[in-house]
Amino acid sequence: MKQKYMTTAEAAEKWNISQSDISKACREGYVDEAFKNEKGIWQIPLNAKNPFCDSKSSKISNKKENIIAVGIMITIVVISLITIGIDPIKQWLTEPIVWKDADFVNVELINKEEVVEDNLSLQFAIENTSEKLLDEYKFICYVGSVSFELSSIYDDINAYDVIVIDKTITTNGIGLGLDKIKVDTNTYNNIKNSDLENLDFSYKIKNLSSKGKTLVKNNGIFKDILILALSFCLGVLGFADIIKFSWLRILFKVCSLPAIILMFLIMFVFAIFGSRRDSQTQSDLDNHIKRNAAQNYKREANLKAGSVMTGNQKEAASSQARMDKNMADMITGSKSSIAKTNYKRAADAKAGFIRTGNQKEAAKAQALMDRYLADMISESRDE
Repeated sequence: MKQKYMTTAEAAEKWNISQSDISKACREGYVDEAFKNEKGIWQIPLNAKNPFCDSKSSKISNKKENIIAVGIMITIVVISLITIGIDPIKQWLTEPIVWKDADFVNVELINKEEVVEDNLSLQFAIENTSEKLLDEYKFICYVGSVSFELSSIYDDINAYDVIVIDKTITTNGIGLGLDKIKVDTNTYNNIKNSDLENLDFSYKIKNLSSKGKTLVKNNGIFKDILILALSFCLGVLGFADIIKFSWLRILFKVCSLPAIILMFLIMFVFAIFGSRRDSQTQSDLDNHIKRNAAQNYKREANLKAGSVMTGNQKEAASSQARMDKNMADMITGSKSSIAKTNYKRAADAKAGFIRTGNQKEAAKAQALMDRYLADMISESRDE
């Protein structure tokens, strides 16, 4: 009896396997008695066994698909880290799908002024219309393409109160720190030359807390859970061999939970090395802020001397307050603390009392400054 044959297309329909996989199995010798005719078309015996039902060939096929999937995944990770960087990825993973808001808090950009050349000061007002004290907060403010973080390292926001926070953008990179960031010249000029009401300004709340009680918290935990759940489902489809097309199985394996876990592990390793670099960067930032504070301290000392010689005690008091603030920065650098914040507040209060001639309250403010100064020195030694 003459042997009957079928094509790869007919075998694909019979075995529910993609035609390309069958052609590959024929080339690699997994289909018994398969050959190419004079037209180059594979001829497969009609009674041939499905090569993918054979455990050996199935394991080989799966192994190749897994290698391809891992290779694609590693390539995606490397390209993402090179082109995007670890920080944007970490930021995206920590951002929520839907941002929660709070109707009792409002942030506004109230003023902008170029205090010196290439240094533009931006003033933000944070209003609390509730009866709660906001002692922990963090806002992400966007002015054009520039983002600022306003957090509770500055001041608490009392009930029904407004605080003003200054931020500075610069193009020269001198004195960079928590309150000053560097931008390119085009961004600087766009913000500088725009009217205040025409500036593209928005903000988002990262978290709000009152005396240890969380009021609003925006993080990316639900997004991360959704990503992992979706990856797990796709992984089940990819590894269960119920998908007909090999390219689709590979795609699902790339998106699978094991691949995602491996991707996070690789990023974690990069994050560890990045944190080491960040610690060095933080040390450089501290030294830079301390040097800048020392220069400002000397300048204010000269201004104070001039004010004293001309009998302008009010300006002398203002210069002394700025000297005290710079001294706090010389001691602590970029590090924030309650003692540092309170010391600067007391310095402003003392200057105000001197300007109004209230020497008794000025003495009390000086006593507070001395106590906070001792705390700052003790904290810097402990570190």
